Amino acid sequence: MIRIALKNLWSQRRVYGWVSLELIILSILAWVIVDEVIVRSYYGNQPIGYDSDRLAYLNITTYPDYSPKYSAASSDSVEMAKDFDRLYERISTWPGVESATIVAYEIESRSGYMPHLVSGTDTVPTYATFYLAETPFFSTYGIKPVDGKTPEELENPETGYAGLIVTESVMDGLGKTPQETEVVSIWGMQQNIAAVTNNVRLNSASPQNTTLFYPIHRSNVGLMYSSQINMDNFAITIRLKDGIDPAKFVDENRNALKEKLTSGNLYMSNIETYSQKSAKLRYNLGYTNSNRIGIFLAIFLVNMALGGIGTVWLQTKRRSGEAGVMKAFGARPSHIVAILIWEGVILTTITWIMGSLIFLQYALKSGLAEAEYFNTFDGVRYYPESWVTDFWTHFGIVALIILALMLVAVVIGIWIPARRIARVDPAVTLKDE
Repeated sequence: MIRIALKNLWSQRRVYGWVSLELIILSILAWVIVDEVIVRSYYGNQPIGYDSDRLAYLNITTYPDYSPKYSAASSDSVEMAKDFDRLYERISTWPGVESATIVAYEIESRSGYMPHLVSGTDTVPTYATFYLAETPFFSTYGIKPVDGKTPEELENPETGYAGLIVTESVMDGLGKTPQETEVVSIWGMQQNIAAVTNNVRLNSASPQNTTLFYPIHRSNVGLMYSSQINMDNFAITIRLKDGIDPAKFVDENRNALKEKLTSGNLYMSNIETYSQKSAKLRYNLGYTNSNRIGIFLAIFLVNMALGGIGTVWLQTKRRSGEAGVMKAFGARPSHIVAILIWEGVILTTITWIMGSLIFLQYALKSGLAEAEYFNTFDGVRYYPESWVTDFWTHFGIVALIILALMLVAVVIGIWIPARRIARVDPAVTLKDE
């Protein structure tokens, strides 16, 4: 049957020339669109690693020295630390707030700090979030340890904060399990990894990162000045109590919070839900606009696919005379349909190979689709390796998906008219011929 299909294709090579060109173009366009869609879908469907449903974000900043509300007396570091504590206490006890934590380079942000962890000959680049150790950071975000500890243990200064906290992907990079202990060098200092949590996507436009949670501790006189958590500008993330709608909470409490969350030179400049923060981040990174472009391209690709289906449909209908001759010589309808479908499968496979080889020349120079938000330092990726980061695995997986999509379109375009022409009376078909 395959041999007959090959002979038919060769004998009608001129007829199939334009069909082949259309399928090659369809294959190339599919690569341009489908590759990016698959990568986005793969990363976008990874779990974010924390519970964002009831989270809201408050930005705290300082009045500039030229502001009429600026107080020189409050600019002293000790006074600022007291103001810092007052704001945190007020938001922690605000009606409807379950917990609050203070962070810098916060989750769902385009900013970040990227230190390396070194253990022996292994170096793992990480993406760091800094938080105030004496606040319920892990409970607020819903990040869970995977080494047998509880979030409360990580946040209790009496039970065990004695080192760094990292995600599983960091331990994978070091070749260790979450249960193993490890001493690493960071910024030239030796520290032990005290706990391991589930993997986390530090922003919704990125894949899961190799993440480091770095604690900033208080001094005896208040909060230590730090380049990581600066009292001039920091963030407070709050978790609302169960049953409270974050968007409604923000709308109803924005004015009251702006009035009450001020102390000395510190004041709340903005509050938004994490869903709003996520939407803004994706827009600022161009993700929203690129999604719209992707939708238009996808519509164009669908129209091209429908055009391809229509072309093979018409080409198949024109072969009713040939089907009648085959039936007159004893061919069964199923046999006729199978030969026509095999012709389509072979033609599609050949054009898919040609289109993929053409796109490969571009991919070898420009690369394949990657993560939407992609951080590097000295050329090092800040997220775990996967099939997306391996060029040939990536190319092979997407190529097979495109082949499957093309085969479905072509087979549908052949099968429906082929069933009809395979059932006609041979005498009528031959008379028309």
